[in-house]
Amino acid sequence: MIYTIMTTKDRLKEFVLYLDMGQNAFEKEVGIANGYLASKSKSISSDTIEKVLMRYPDINLKWLFTGKGSMLKSSYEKLDIDFQDEQVQDSSLLRVLVKSLESYQKHEDDLLNAMEILKKENHKLKEEINKRKIG
Repeated sequence: MIYTIMTTKDRLKEFVLYLDMGQNAFEKEVGIANGYLASKSKSISSDTIEKVLMRYPDINLKWLFTGKGSMLKSSYEKLDIDFQDEQVQDSSLLRVLVKSLESYQKHEDDLLNAMEILKKENHKLKEEINKRKIG
């Protein structure tokens, strides 16, 4: 059985499909490099996330970062956020969210690297088992 872990970039591509627009049109609209979504890189820069959020503020960041919840914010989530009894300005909130994204992405990259190592180890073990069965 093959397990596929969706990356933040995969979920962003899913969002583009939801918008029913091509990746090139999305990249142009958001202001990111042409071909960025199609590149082999699995991670997304915080600058890119910031650009996406500025253009599409209704995207649910929890979903984008973790895959949990719905793709779009509910009407409740669109309300102003009260952070420790202080209203957070949009720019301050964005900085906090970008830092959270960077942390999630580092963790995601670490997990993807660990998965690659485990896949290789699993493959080697299967080969060794097959050799012992034959020999």
